[in-house]
Amino acid sequence: MKPSVGRYLALLAVTAAMALSGCSAEQGNGAAAVEDPDRVNVTAAADDPVVQVAMGDLRPGEPGTINYSVDVTWLGEGTAMLDDARFTHHVAGAGEGDLVLSGRNCSAAWDEGQSMVTFDCTADREEIRLSNGSSHSYPVRLHTTVGPQRLTPGTYSAEQVVGWQQGSESGEFTITLTVVVQ
Repeated sequence: MKPSVGRYLALLAVTAAMALSGCSAEQGNGAAAVEDPDRVNVTAAADDPVVQVAMGDLRPGEPGTINYSVDVTWLGEGTAMLDDARFTHHVAGAGEGDLVLSGRNCSAAWDEGQSMVTFDCTADREEIRLSNGSSHSYPVRLHTTVGPQRLTPGTYSAEQVVGWQQGSESGEFTITLTVVVQ
């Protein structure tokens, strides 16, 4: 049976829309990956008044990645030491998409044998000392594809706990990253 002209035109329209929207035509889990930083909105919030968080600009990275930063400003008195948060997360989203994040000196890969995303991070630790009002930028890489995993339209959320120490006092705060993909 020959495909109808209507089906052909519909397929052509979908292909053109994907090309114009920045979607990849690769199929893994049945969904096209979103590659365009303009279609991704990331916000950050902290659960502790001792810090303030803000987002850096999203920009294309290596193929299959979008780079940005989470900027943390210390609002406590004196100088504090913050953990070197690595931001390694794999979060299954609504529908067929997956959010995969990796931080400084970390990478994400697909382990075919275990059918899962794995992370590899170097052992070096960065010492982050912040005085009142000073900031540190944690680099984050958003992976649009890792093996068959794809970042597709939807809303995703990941939480990263960051510890801090100031003299004999210590605590932690949680940064919630919300990723909305159009």
